[in-house]
Amino acid sequence: MTTGDLDLTLLREPLENALRGYERLVDSAFRFSWFGDFVLTPDKPNTARTVVPVLCDEQKVGDLYVILFRPGDGTGDEGTFKTGDLIVPDRFCYKTKPSRVFPRSKQGVECEGYFPLFSMRDRICFLYAGSLDLLSPLNGVVIKECTLGLGALNYQKVLCEGKPVTPRIELTTGTVKGRYRFGDPHAIHYGVETAGVVQVAGFLSVRDRGNPLCEILEQVGP
Repeated sequence: MTTGDLDLTLLREPLENALRGYERLVDSAFRFSWFGDFVLTPDKPNTARTVVPVLCDEQKVGDLYVILFRPGDGTGDEGTFKTGDLIVPDRFCYKTKPSRVFPRSKQGVECEGYFPLFSMRDRICFLYAGSLDLLSPLNGVVIKECTLGLGALNYQKVLCEGKPVTPRIELTTGTVKGRYRFGDPHAIHYGVETAGVVQVAGFLSVRDRGNPLCEILEQVGP
């Protein structure tokens, strides 16, 4: 299956390699199970995805949603905010699927982790390289709250020089010291100007406080 000039079957091997790296990073009891091929998602604000089951001590404890982002793709929708509810700066405005940048409620999510998996350009893979915007509402305006992964300049440098990147996990939603809630609501957006580069990122949400993934994800902090 292809999307534009990209053959989705090319994504499987680098994804498998990236997942093995995260298994080594986290814990020997933590691993990813078999997953299906990427499928196009024309009804969503991003390009394609697959879902990877997550195991701990051989028991399934969650799903890693792996999303293929082209420049301009996002994860927002109109579930929390409708068109007209928020002021959207020009740099986040899109004629098609404008809700791609509308922050979504994370009610019921204890914590959520972002896994930069790889970027790809002209079939060249940059393992663990990613740079995405985390968008939030502030006083009725959509703002870029932070960058997930590499800053724009470092990301461009990696793409130009091929400098190795180490795997890391960042929290997009959670609670600090049981009081301060962050990343709720939010949307993810590929806003870096990198023509021809796709990003593949994983998002792991945990809803049950007793889930062992909570401890794993919260070790990385906000």
